[in-house]
Amino acid sequence: MGAITSNGAKFYWNESAATPVVPTTEVGQILSLSGPSISVAAIETTDMQDTTKTFIAGMVDGGEVTIEVAYDPDSDTTDDVEVHTELTTDMLAGTLGVWMCEWSDGCKVWGQGVLTAFSPTAAIDDKLTASFTVKVSGAVTFIEAS
Repeated sequence: MGAITSNGAKFYWNESAATPVVPTTEVGQILSLSGPSISVAAIETTDMQDTTKTFIAGMVDGGEVTIEVAYDPDSDTTDDVEVHTELTTDMLAGTLGVWMCEWSDGCKVWGQGVLTAFSPTAAIDDKLTASFTVKVSGAVTFIEAS
C-alpha cells in the first residue's frame, strides 16, 4: 500500500465565475487541511414483509472543507494576509466561491462552496491561528496527478 506525505498540500480559493474554473489563488500558511467530507444519504426502503432493513442511495452531500492557517490580520507584508482577509470578506458577503485542495502527489479535488465559518484561536506561548470552513455546493471533481 502506498502513502504520500501531507507536507506540500495546498488550498486555493477564488470567487466563482459564471462557469466555475479551477481556482488559482493559493491560501498561504496552511497548518492543516481536511475534507471534503463527502457523504451519500441512505433512504430506507424497508417494507412490512422484509426481515432486515433495506436502503437505496440518496443525494450526495459534498460536506465541508476546513483549513487552519497561521493568521496575522495586521500585517501588510505578505500576500497571505490579503487572501486570509479576502476569505473573511467573502464569507460575510455570502460569496459563492471555487475551492481546490492539491495534495503533495499532484492529485486535486475541487468544487464550489460558500464559506460558513471563521474562527481565530490564540493560546499562551503559541502563534495566532484561524480556521475557515467551506460548505461544498454541488458536485466535487477529482483530478489525478498529471
